[in-house]
This record gives sequence, structure tokens and C-alpha cells, in this order.
Amino acid sequence: MSNLGLAYQGMGSFRKAIALYEQSLDMFEEIDFPQGIAINLINLGQSYAGLGDLPRARDYSERGLDLATDLGAAIEARGAAESLWIIEKDLGNYKRALEVYERFISIKDSIESQENQQVIIRQEFRYAYEKQAAADSVQAAEAKKVMDAQLAAQEAQLEKEKSQCYALWGGLGLLAMF
Repeated sequence: MSNLGLAYQGMGSFRKAIALYEQSLDMFEEIDFPQGIAINLINLGQSYAGLGDLPRARDYSERGLDLATDLGAAIEARGAAESLWIIEKDLGNYKRALEVYERFISIKDSIESQENQQVIIRQEFRYAYEKQAAADSVQAAEAKKVMDAQLAAQEAQLEKEKSQCYALWGGLGLLAMF
């Protein structure tokens, strides 16, 4: 229902979105799923803001932000803080809007920092993998050279033994004629 609510919200049908979010909120409260509750509170805040009911939008957005923060759900908290900042600004509460904006930026920077750390870790793993693959490739090439050299030596030995065998048979053949 939340996803359908997002679709209606995206089309500007805020009343339909609100009805779906409220149903979804009731369901998540019934099964005690806090993250679903936080997401629906935030979505309700955004939909009420879309309708112009800013006091109600502020209430839902604040509740969603508090719950998302308690859960450590940074992405949801970022969305709630951004919505709340715009709502406070539109209500003319500039001091509160600045506080919420600073909180929004802090959460956003934290998320970006985590994402950057993940990118760096992925790059380090890729480098280590490529380095090991190159080392393995060099070792494999060296092993192949050794194997080729051993095969060449064995072939040479077989040719030498074959020549000696022919010489022995040739010598025996000459002895047998005399």
C-alpha cells in the first residue's frame, strides 16, 4: 500500500496517497514494524505538505524523523529532516528551519561519508584482487616455462636414447654381417 501511496503522491493525488499511507501505517503498527511505521509517517508528512496542511505535515514529519533516528535509519531520517526543513521554512519558523536544515545536512554528510568509505573499501579489494591475479598469472607463466623446459629436456633425452638405440642396432647389424 505504501508503494501505491507513493505513486499517487507522485501524481499529485495527495488525498488518495494519505488514505493508503494511513492503512499501511495501521498495518505496520499492528505487526509492530517500526521501520514501516517511520516510512509511512514521513510519507504522510510529505502528502499533507502537498495538500498545504503544514501543521499536520510537521507533526507527521517530526514523528517520522524521531522514529527513524531512534532506529538508526539514516536514509529515512534524511528524507524526514529535509521535508521538515521545508515545512518549517514555509511556516515562517526560520530558526527552527535552520536547526532542522543543519540536522538534514549532518545526516546527509554522514550517509555520503559511509558511501564513500564503501567505495574506497571496494576499490581496495579490487586492487588486492587484481594484484593477486597478476601474481598468480606470473607464477603460472613461470610454472609453464619450467614445465616446457622439462618437456623439452625429456624430448631431447628421448631423441638421444632413440639415436643411441639406432646406433646400437646399426652396430649389431654390421657385426652380424661380418
